[in-house]
Amino acid sequence: MAAVKTVLRCTNNRAIVRVTGTAAADTATITLSTDLVGSGDALTSGGTPTANIYAAHSETANQITVVRNSVLVGSFFGAGPFATPDVTLNDQNTSDIVVTFVGGPGMIVLDLTKVAGFSPKFESAQFGGGDNIAAVGS
Repeated sequence: MAAVKTVLRCTNNRAIVRVTGTAAADTATITLSTDLVGSGDALTSGGTPTANIYAAHSETANQITVVRNSVLVGSFFGAGPFATPDVTLNDQNTSDIVVTFVGGPGMIVLDLTKVAGFSPKFESAQFGGGDNIAAVGS
């Protein structure tokens, strides 16, 4: 069965995603190239979407695993936060994030820092009036 993922916030440098599972073996995949593109940003042409896990908060009596590119990058047991200032989980940070509920239902909120591959959809003052405002970076 699939867990439910909800993007709670998405800017050009940060995303907060809640994943809720109702049974054991529920799984959800957070896809960097689609789920983390907010209304105010776009994928950078030729860039690779890259996101670190800055913090996490789990609500469960069971285990939740976080895997990227088949590599376990986090395993959470019980309720509580994971947040360490100036430390991020950047293992396999160009890969999608797979969240699996191992022992039963639960919820996890992931605070992601988007570090590369995303561009804001606005023209800065360095561009002139002849630029195409509909194209990012032109």
